Amino acid sequence: MKIGGFGDGRIRRLIEERARIDAQISRHTSRQWETRRKRELRRFLVAGEVVLRHAARDEAFAKTLFNLLSEVLKGRDRALFELNSDVRNAFASASADYRDESPDG
Repeated sequence: MKIGGFGDGRIRRLIEERARIDAQISRHTSRQWETRRKRELRRFLVAGEVVLRHAARDEAFAKTLFNLLSEVLKGRDRALFELNSDVRNAFASASADYRDESPDG
């Protein structure tokens, strides 16, 4: 059967080609999304490290940060920063890794 001058084989090949192109578009879109997500996560990690280092050295900043986190965080995120304890103990524990400078940083 011919439709508009194209045989069934031609239509089938075009449909298969469209499916391959759609799959390629989907893969590229997924990679772009994954790359953006990784960059965003890296920014959060770097910013968090800077904030925790500063909190480990500046008690007033640590108290401000503690209060901000305490207002926003719930459940296991609160436990991550020990927000049910006092500010000094919470940041002494949560930022312990940031108080001592390592030889490379």
